[in-house]
Amino acid sequence: MKRGGKEYLLALCEGNNCAGGKEGKKPGSGRIHVFEKTTGTWENVASLVIPPGVEFEDYAGLGLSGNRILVTSQEASSLWIGKLKKNQWVFESEGKVYRFPMKHGRPRYCNIEGVCEISSENGETLLAVVSDRRKKGKKTKRCSKKDQSIHIFRAT
Repeated sequence: MKRGGKEYLLALCEGNNCAGGKEGKKPGSGRIHVFEKTTGTWENVASLVIPPGVEFEDYAGLGLSGNRILVTSQEASSLWIGKLKKNQWVFESEGKVYRFPMKHGRPRYCNIEGVCEISSENGETLLAVVSDRRKKGKKTKRCSKKDQSIHIFRAT
C-alpha cells in the first residue's frame, strides 16, 4: 500500500502473537507486520495489533481498501474490517466482525482465504472472497461444496 508518499508491505501472521501451534490458537492477539520499502530492502517499521475483541483462532487472508483493512479467518468463518488512523499505524476503533452465512448453525464457508473489495457497475461495493481446497481429514465433506471458489458478497 502507499501511504504518505511511501510504499509499504503488510504481512498478516496466521497465528495469534505470530505464534504457531497451541499458543497461536489463543484468540485475541492478531498481528500485522508493516514493512517500509527502502533502497533495496523492506524495513520492519510497525506492528499493527488487531483489536483483542476480534477473537479469531487463525488469520487467513488480508485485503486493503484505502485505509480499510480486511482480515479473514477460516476457523471462525468470518471477516473483520478495521480502519487505520490517518497518520498512524493503529486502528481507529475495534472495527466490525462479519460472519459468513451458516446452514443449520454450521459454517458454509469453511476454507476462506483471501479477500478484496471490488466495485460493481452500479457503484455498489462488493467483497470478493476466495476459498482454499478442503484439507482431507481436517474438515467435513460439506466444506467441499464451497472450496476452491470465488464468492462475491454485497458489502453493507
